[in-house]
Amino acid sequence: MGDVQNELRRAGRITTAYLNALGMTEGIVDRLGDTLIPTMDVWSQPDWNFLRGDHMYAREAAATAVAARFSQVQLVMPSTATALAVVRKIVRTGGTLRIQLSGGPVTGVVQNLKRGLPTDSRSPRLGGETSQLEVNEVDAAAGLNLPQWFLQNANGEEIPPFVVGPGSNLFISELTANTAMGVVVFWTERTFFPSEL
Repeated sequence: MGDVQNELRRAGRITTAYLNALGMTEGIVDRLGDTLIPTMDVWSQPDWNFLRGDHMYAREAAATAVAARFSQVQLVMPSTATALAVVRKIVRTGGTLRIQLSGGPVTGVVQNLKRGLPTDSRSPRLGGETSQLEVNEVDAAAGLNLPQWFLQNANGEEIPPFVVGPGSNLFISELTANTAMGVVVFWTERTFFPSEL
C-alpha cells in the first residue's frame, strides 16, 4: 500500500495558492507541515483570493421608486453558473432594507441588469462586468415579509456571509412601497466542489 499520509490530491486550490505565493511555475506540494501552515495561511487574507483562483467583485445598485411597488436589488446566480458567490458585505446607500436568501426566478420588473466589477487589479477579468452573479435592479408587487427576511435595516457592518449558489437568489428589498433604495454589494466568487451541490 502506498503512503497516504497528509494526502493532498483533493486540495488543488490550497496547493495552487502555495505554488503561486512561492512564485513556482512547476513542481508540486506534496506535504504540509506544522511550520508551513501557520506561516502561510491561504484562507484568512483577502489578497490570497486571487492566488487560490477566486475572484472579488463589487457593484452599486439603485432601484427607483415606482408607485404601489417595492424597490429591490436581486442578486441572482444563474442555474448554469460554475461558481458560488459569497456575499461579504452590503452597504446601504438609501432606503430601509430587508434581506432574504431564496431560490427560484427573479420576481418583478427588472429595471437594469448589472454584473460585478473586479476589485483586484491582478484579476484577468479587470475592465468589465465579468461576474457570474447578476445584480438586478427591480420593482416588485410585494416586499419581503416575516418570517422570510433575515435582516432589517442592514447597514453593511454586521451582516453574516451569504452563499448564493447556482439557481439561488439574495433579495434586498425596501420596506416601504414607492420608495427608492440603493446598496453597494461586495462578494467573492469561487468554483464549487463536487460535493457542495
